Amino acid sequence: MKRAGFTLTELIVVLMIMAIISSVALPLGSLIVKQSADKATREEIENLSAALIRYYKEHDSFPTTSNPLTGIRDYISTFGDDYLRDGWGEDYDCNCTYGSWGNDTCEIRSRGANKEWDACEDSGGDDICFSVEAPTMIRREKEEKVRNELAVVSLAAEAYAIREGDYPRSIDELYNGGYLTDFSFRTDLWGNDYYEHPSPIVNLFCSLGPNGIWDGGGNDDICP
Repeated sequence: MKRAGFTLTELIVVLMIMAIISSVALPLGSLIVKQSADKATREEIENLSAALIRYYKEHDSFPTTSNPLTGIRDYISTFGDDYLRDGWGEDYDCNCTYGSWGNDTCEIRSRGANKEWDACEDSGGDDICFSVEAPTMIRREKEEKVRNELAVVSLAAEAYAIREGDYPRSIDELYNGGYLTDFSFRTDLWGNDYYEHPSPIVNLFCSLGPNGIWDGGGNDDICP
């Protein structure tokens, strides 16, 4: 006699097998997706780090835009804005700090699989964090040359004060009075005019540093 279909017992067995397979396959699939996104994120962060270094070597500074990653668009091979998002589709966070003598760093950070800002992996969270240190040698050489130039300008200002009875109010007074003859001292090695910083005691001439912005004598400003 021909069977009409499955027995109840057979159906139960099939359903149990399917449930077991699903219980294994779904977490496994989720793990594969997570690993794929994690790998893509780490590779992208490496590319972003390399682009930041290339930018730094050309400009002696990391980008000063609110999001430094938007400043390296021309230094990466990825097209569009996809490079701004991690493997989970979330925006990267990037913060740069600027110190003297080229001690600049940028931290690139991904929210990780949970898509929330918590802690970096080494602190118990799942955020993927990577620190990019500036190639300091090139910038330090420039900073040392700028400091040497400023030392010459300061000596000229001292000579001016001894002869004229007061410190110069501008670097032009040093040139007009013959205290400086090398006109390359008008600008620093980043092409910025030396900043004339009036003081109640002495007129200081400072370099704005690589970022070209007066930071009150701090950050990457160079003053004698």
